[in-house]
Amino acid sequence: MHGVWGLGLGRGKPWLPSRIAHKPKPLRQLTESFTPPKHYNDHPPFRRRQYRFLGTPPTSHKSPNITMSNVVVNVSSDLLWAITRNNSSYIVKRGVGNERVTFSKEPLNLTNKHSRKHSGLVNEKAVGVQANENGGVTLITKKSHEKYGSKPASLYDTTAFSKNKSQRKTYAAIVNRVAKKHYRPDLRQEAVARASAIKRSQRPVKATPASKPRGVKAKAAAEKA
Repeated sequence: MHGVWGLGLGRGKPWLPSRIAHKPKPLRQLTESFTPPKHYNDHPPFRRRQYRFLGTPPTSHKSPNITMSNVVVNVSSDLLWAITRNNSSYIVKRGVGNERVTFSKEPLNLTNKHSRKHSGLVNEKAVGVQANENGGVTLITKKSHEKYGSKPASLYDTTAFSKNKSQRKTYAAIVNRVAKKHYRPDLRQEAVARASAIKRSQRPVKATPASKPRGVKAKAAAEKA
C-alpha cells in the first residue's frame, strides 16, 4: 500500500504513468466521434483550442459572412440548355406523334417556342414583351450577369409604353433597345410582332353593323313596308 499510494501523486490517485492512465485517442477516432458546436465562430479563442484537431482555423474570432447572395456562379448557357431542354416546368406539349409541338411558358420568350434561340431562361441576353394592365406594352430585358447575377430583383430592366403612345413610336423604341444597341438584333422582328399583336388585342371590339338588303331584296323590303 505504501509503495503504491505514497509516492507524492496525491491522495486517492493510483500510481500509474500519465501516458498510460490518460492515453490519447487517435485523431481519426476523435474526428468521427466528436463534432464542434453549431456556433463555432461565436466561441472565444480559448474555448476553440479544443477543436483545432478538426481542421478549423482558429486564427480569427469572426469569419466573413459568405452567403449565396454574394457568390456568383458562372454557368455556361449551353450547359443550362442541355439541362432544361427536356426537363423544365415551362414546357407545354401539344399534339400527338409527328404533329407534336413543344411550346414554352417563359415570360421572356417572344414566340413561346421551346428553342435555344428564344429561351429567356438560358440566354444571358433575353427580351420579353408583356401587356400592361391599363393598356400598352412593357419591354423587359436582362442586365449583365456579371454585375446583377447575384441580385435577381435588379436583374431585369423594364420599359413601359402607355396605350396613348402611337404605335410607330412604340415600335421604334423597341427596335432601338433590341437591335440598334447590338443587344439582340436577331429578335427584332419577333419583338415588334409580339408588341403589334398585343396592341391589336387591346383595341375595343366594334359591333358588326347589320347588312342592308340590296337589289331584289331591297325592292321586296320596300314593297312590304
